[in-house]
Amino acid sequence: MYVLDDAGHLMTVNDALVEMTGFSREGLLGEHVSILFAPEDVEAGKTIIRSLLANGENTDTLELSVETKTGATIPCEAQIAVLVPDGEFRGSVGVLRDVTERKRQERKLRERNERLDAFARIVSHDLRNPLGVAQGYLDLFEETGDSRYAAKTRNGLDRMESIIDDVLAIAREGEWAADTEPVDLESVAREAWAHVSTAEATLAVTETVTLSADRSRLLRLLENCFRNSIEHGGTTETVRIGPLGTDGRPAATRGFFIEDDGEGLPAKLRDELFDPSASTSTEGLGIGLWIVREVATGHGWAVAATESESGGARFEFELDAQFPD
Repeated sequence: MYVLDDAGHLMTVNDALVEMTGFSREGLLGEHVSILFAPEDVEAGKTIIRSLLANGENTDTLELSVETKTGATIPCEAQIAVLVPDGEFRGSVGVLRDVTERKRQERKLRERNERLDAFARIVSHDLRNPLGVAQGYLDLFEETGDSRYAAKTRNGLDRMESIIDDVLAIAREGEWAADTEPVDLESVAREAWAHVSTAEATLAVTETVTLSADRSRLLRLLENCFRNSIEHGGTTETVRIGPLGTDGRPAATRGFFIEDDGEGLPAKLRDELFDPSASTSTEGLGIGLWIVREVATGHGWAVAATESESGGARFEFELDAQFPD
């Protein structure tokens, strides 16, 4: 709680505000309220006070951020009341409530809703395409009896099954890095490679490294990267995986790369590859790379798409990436 005079200077602060902000009582009293609030929040407070005075009302609520002595910000809800004891404005009183947890829950709900929206877009687009293809080949098979069309129909159904498995994995697994443990990159890479239809391509491990990762999630990340290289690389013959180049840090804290010698990724698409809404509007990309991003982010890793030395696609995973709250 705080009390301001009519010019916005702190006249009274309670123990809770002192504890919240880290300032001493003496360090706050007499200071302008801008010591605690950003300029835009100060202006929002002035607007509310003017509105209360104009409408003859006593209180209103404002969401703002309190700036602590260390520079941290705390989201709060402020109940603001004007002081007009003799009909003349003498100042205001603010009662603050920390809403950090509420904001966290709101963010989780917003992310969950965004994920559900993404599911709808992905399923409606990515399942419709192979379903249409399968139906077309099935019609041809019924007309001609040619078994080649039956095989193509099965391929379409297999693709649909893969998409459904990925969507269910996202829905069921939620957090994408539940239990981390030391994981050998080469071992999990070769297991992932065995799970993917790789045609004539080969996997080359330049060097292994031990990562702190959720093995099952990392396996899914690698499967989707490998599948992307094979299905969308066109002429891919070799997929390489290994630790990122040295920069003075141990390999296990730097990260790793996956690259191929295929057709590569158009530069204009690289920034939106991991966005599910963008992926579903770009033929063939589907949800695989979105899953890659989800797994990486769940581990606290950053992922970037670039070009390999041979002109193919390259994905770099930085393990000690920092993300904003």
